[in-house]
Amino acid sequence: MKKLILILVIVFSAIVFAFEINIESFNASSDSKVITLEWKSSDETYVKSYELERTSGQIFTKVATFSAKGFPSSYKFVDETALSSANNNSNSSQQKSIFTYRIKLIGKDNSSIYTNPINVTHSVSSVRKTWGMLKEMFR
Repeated sequence: MKKLILILVIVFSAIVFAFEINIESFNASSDSKVITLEWKSSDETYVKSYELERTSGQIFTKVATFSAKGFPSSYKFVDETALSSANNNSNSSQQKSIFTYRIKLIGKDNSSIYTNPINVTHSVSSVRKTWGMLKEMFR
């Protein structure tokens, strides 16, 4: 019985360890229009899906969901809503907003873990800010 418990603990630890090291790289960049996020997985054996989350304050909200492809893969998401979020935050001529992103990894057993958060500074000029607000009025 003790051997069975020991084997189960070792197998469970191996599964959790494999699940935790899934993300090989996670990067974000801003071009003052959109924020582009990219990440690579090293192993998706135990991953069902990824949820990309964003905050510019304290509460993270889901911005996208990706199904795992089942093998080491690359993912890319272009956050076009960052401009409208930045428009609501400030009135300065060169507006800078800091957004924080993280990835929630959801396992095949519905367990979940989070990556370390990454920050990106999103600068929006007053001209782009005004144009974005005008476009929103006519949608």
